[in-house]
Amino acid sequence: VSCHGERFRSIADYPARKMVNVPKERKTFCKGKKCKKHTVHKVTQYKAGKASSFAQGKRRYDEKQTGFGGQTKPVFHKKVPPHAVATARRFHPNTTRLRLRRPTAMETRATRRPVDSWQSYGQVVAAN
Repeated sequence: VSCHGERFRSIADYPARKMVNVPKERKTFCKGKKCKKHTVHKVTQYKAGKASSFAQGKRRYDEKQTGFGGQTKPVFHKKVPPHAVATARRFHPNTTRLRLRRPTAMETRATRRPVDSWQSYGQVVAAN
């Protein structure tokens, strides 16, 4: 254990995955030139796009790999637990995705939780 929290030696040592419920819509600040205020954003799970074979790094790597000599660059072997990145986006020009959280597993729910859920919980506990 270090001063920065627990360190895990392998992927088997990581705690069990926790499913996180995220609302499908979230009111947050929009940096767009026309907005500059809090508006409703759609929350989605980030998915990486298809890698381009014409990117400079890919072209350089493929050229270096040609011919004899085997693997020329280091291959990443460290195991990292899977993560789902939740992003918020407003669908109009000049807006970027806003990264919200990075849980190990994520699902979106249709509506927000009721505001008075904790008050009702306290009344149920007090009644027992």
